[in-house]
Amino acid sequence: MKLPLLLLLGLPLAALAEEKVPPGIECGHMQETSLKIFVRGNPDLHDHLATLCGSPLCYEALFSYLPDQLLERIWTALRANAFLLGQMLYYGEFYFRDTSFIPDAYKWFRSKADVGAKVCWPEKIDPDWFRYHKSSLGAISNLLIDPGSFANVIPRRFHDLPHGSLRINETLCFNRTDIQYGWLHKQARWIVTEKSITSDEKHWSYEQFLYDFSRWPGTVGLALLGMMRKEYTCGPKMQCEPDLMQGQPYLPDSHFTFLEQLKVALASERTICFALNNVLKEDRELHGVYYFIPGITADEGREFE
Repeated sequence: MKLPLLLLLGLPLAALAEEKVPPGIECGHMQETSLKIFVRGNPDLHDHLATLCGSPLCYEALFSYLPDQLLERIWTALRANAFLLGQMLYYGEFYFRDTSFIPDAYKWFRSKADVGAKVCWPEKIDPDWFRYHKSSLGAISNLLIDPGSFANVIPRRFHDLPHGSLRINETLCFNRTDIQYGWLHKQARWIVTEKSITSDEKHWSYEQFLYDFSRWPGTVGLALLGMMRKEYTCGPKMQCEPDLMQGQPYLPDSHFTFLEQLKVALASERTICFALNNVLKEDRELHGVYYFIPGITADEGREFE
């Protein structure tokens, strides 16, 4: 009875979805910073000085726009506050091949803080979160979830906030205690069995998969993007197994097969790992783990980050 009444009052469904925060997710509001004095020039413009902010305090101001609750979670899990995050970004920017994500993200943070926009994030943050990312800014950006997307099986990141690039040399693993594992479990069960939204094919098109994975928050969508290939090729000195087995590096023969076998692995509730550089961990701990590798042939014109 409540839903029709709310609709009669003119409340949009998106507004209702925002109120239903799923388990394992917290929300807060972007805020103004007391460090505005350190925001020199226009760090959110691409034609700014080559050093962008020019000061770690300017980057500290950037991270101070985040909700206090999120900053507390980051400190608890990663032992980093706004000051340390700013230091990491300032000293890391000299090593980034492309720094365009910094002014784009700065502009996003400032604009959302101006209106006190609501953002969400996982309650539990992986203590290795920084290790998976090329920058502190990318790591934090990948935590943020759009509160208007909770009607989806997997919530979505903010589409206008640049995602954080991953370190391809780090193996990404997910176990059943990870909220992203739960997302993937629910989505994989549905995404590989439903008909395409544009045809009668069993699966979505390759391009639809790429688009959907790119909208997921966290790291799991980026890991799936890294696994997606039009062609899977085993290198001359690589160990590649054509059949999915625990403890062995599995190389699929198509992206359809990859997704179907991913579904099998998830049904077992075992840990799954994506070794996107085709190199398994030294310690491996392989006995109860499913390892997926993408091979050496990347799609032309599509570079994984």
